[in-house]
Amino acid sequence: MNSMQEAVQKAYAAKGMALEALKAEVPNLEQGELPWKLVTHLHPDTDAMVCIWAATRFLVGTNEEVSYHFVRSGETLLPDEMAGFRVLHMDTGLGELDQHALDYTRTSSFELMCKKYGWLEDEALRPILEMTIATDNVEVVDPTSVHYVLKGLHYHFYDKETKESDWGEVCGNAFLILDLLYGQWKQKVKARKDLTVHAGFNELKGGVRFTTILTRPQLRDAAYENGADVVMWTHVLDWKKRDKDFMVGIQVNRMSTVTLECVMADIREAEAKKRNVSVEGKNLQAHGKDSAFGGWYLHGSKKLIVCGSRSNPLAEGEQTMLAPGEIVNIIRNRLVRVFIPDRHNAKRQARR
Repeated sequence: MNSMQEAVQKAYAAKGMALEALKAEVPNLEQGELPWKLVTHLHPDTDAMVCIWAATRFLVGTNEEVSYHFVRSGETLLPDEMAGFRVLHMDTGLGELDQHALDYTRTSSFELMCKKYGWLEDEALRPILEMTIATDNVEVVDPTSVHYVLKGLHYHFYDKETKESDWGEVCGNAFLILDLLYGQWKQKVKARKDLTVHAGFNELKGGVRFTTILTRPQLRDAAYENGADVVMWTHVLDWKKRDKDFMVGIQVNRMSTVTLECVMADIREAEAKKRNVSVEGKNLQAHGKDSAFGGWYLHGSKKLIVCGSRSNPLAEGEQTMLAPGEIVNIIRNRLVRVFIPDRHNAKRQARR
């Protein structure tokens, strides 16, 4: 069984586990023609909003009818309001999906959902889960957290005349934000796994960690997470000419002290030789771009080198004449002379 088949099988198993667990909460679950009512408390906080988002995304079928209902905290819909519907109460009603009914510390109703429906293994849900736990336990949350965006939707869609928020707009926008966040984390989780397959890892003599991710620029954040000081990537423009028609990026981890002006000088010198251009009188370490060396550009921070980017595509003739392997060797040969004292000393100790 290959990795793709295993992933599909795992997804089906998780879905089956969720559906079996859901039967206990929604007795008429298998009556597929019935519309859904997803219920939480009035003025839903982050935990409650995430609960109804997750129910909509993972439990309700794609083409199934669903509506959202808000009750006083701790309460449920009345029996006649539930008749003829598949109803799920979350963060209210004092049931299995309401953390207020349990004497737990540091939990959330969304965590109860994750445990009940087998979602804890989904790494892309972990940041959303931690956000619900932190906010439900009155912990400090980063002021730029999505939590404050969700909180602000109620005020953004508040009608001063009716003195009510448009909860349809609130939910719709909240779901979009959570979909985007979940999608970003799914990509991040995938990138971490892909990095182990597609990256080249080098811990150089002086302690600098240099990672190459040729043709896969989307893996660079995962490379920094993995401890790289410097990452080089290529972005192929034409796969039929992928060794000639590509953009290049070389960037330093924000937490590293390494700088790239000497790397830039070496690359420009090698590019000049390819182009039969004289470097006499040139400051090869200057930031910015010099057309004599094609599209190579050094950022003023000295922590980023690019030869073309999505925001500044290469003009005709600006593509580098260096092959990817040549660029890798130039970077490696320069960075091997850079010393990070703690790591270099540790290497020396290990050799004794």
